[in-house]
Formats: sequence, C-alpha cells, structure tokens
Amino acid sequence: MLRFLSIRSRISFLLALLVASLVLTNLLLINQVRNQEQLISQQQHIINAIVTVDAAVKTFGDLKYWLADLVLGQSPLAQQRAKGVRARLEEQLSAVESDMPDAIAGVPDQVSELMGTAMVAVEAYGRDDRLVGNSMVARSRAHIL
Repeated sequence: MLRFLSIRSRISFLLALLVASLVLTNLLLINQVRNQEQLISQQQHIINAIVTVDAAVKTFGDLKYWLADLVLGQSPLAQQRAKGVRARLEEQLSAVESDMPDAIAGVPDQVSELMGTAMVAVEAYGRDDRLVGNSMVARSRAHIL
C-alpha cells in the first residue's frame, strides 16, 4: 500500500501515526495520573481517619486515668481534667462520626454512662459508703471493657 505513495506522502503518513501514538499515549498517562490522584486522596482521607481514631483511643485512656484519679482521690483538679478530656473525646468522636457513623454509633452515650457511674462512685465515697462506691467502680470497669 505504501509502495504506491510518494516519499513525501509516506513520511507524512508515518509522521501522522507518530503524532497519533504520542497523543494517545499522553491521554492514557493523563488518565492514569488522575486515577492515582484519586487514590492518593482516598488514602489521605483514610489516614486522617485513622489518626483521629488513634487520638480518640489515647484520649479515652486519659479519661479512664482521670476518672480513676477522681474516684480514688476525689480532687477537684481530677474532676476538671476528666471533664476537659471528656470534651476533647467528644470532639474527636464527632470528627470520626462523619467518616464511620456505624462504628461510632452509641459511643458518646456509653461515655456519658461511664461518667455518670464514676460520679455516683465519687458521691458514694464522699458519703463514706464504700460498698456502693466499690460496686460503682466495678461497674465502671466492666463498662469500660
């Protein structure tokens, strides 16, 4: 087929094929770059969620510490710290809730119940009612698990 064309036509045809292959290759590469950008964006979103969940887990550990300190020591500082940590935990949970609503469902209510049980223990120990205080501490520990 190319035998019947002039040299100029052959070169033009080959040049057109080369340009078409370059354009097609560039389009494919652009598509791959866009797909990679989307994957990187999704991975960044997942990483941010993991970091937030990890921070919430650490904050929950802090809350357990301050609640135990509050129950045992009954200091106003421990109560303030427990309330501050609880507020920080609620913020972190609400941030995670937008990404994983099913996983977080009910957790804020559970934290409120834990705080309530701990406060009942504090009040019982304040009244020198060790039986009720101990049972509330045991209930809190079971609730944490």
